[in-house]
Amino acid sequence: MLPMLAQEASLAEQVSMNGSLTPDQVFVLLIVGIGCVTAALIVVFCVFSGLVASLQKSRMEIDLKHEMLDRGMSADEIATVVKASKPTDFLERLADRRRC
Repeated sequence: MLPMLAQEASLAEQVSMNGSLTPDQVFVLLIVGIGCVTAALIVVFCVFSGLVASLQKSRMEIDLKHEMLDRGMSADEIATVVKASKPTDFLERLADRRRC
């Protein structure tokens, strides 16, 4: 077993001797690269979808407030309605529990 270990060279030595990678090494690097790119795309998609959802929610709240103002509701009535609406986000629910 020791002679086999002595014959095998490290990746850096193989690259420096041959100037290129073996097909097995290229395959492993390709799989690792695909995994990294996939993970990065998933993170970007999650962040982007969260941002879009947050913007949509804010826009809906603004539209609701404008509609209430057009109906002639006072600022106090609007504040009461907005406070009465249940938060749908996990972090907002957690924050409301801690306030009570």
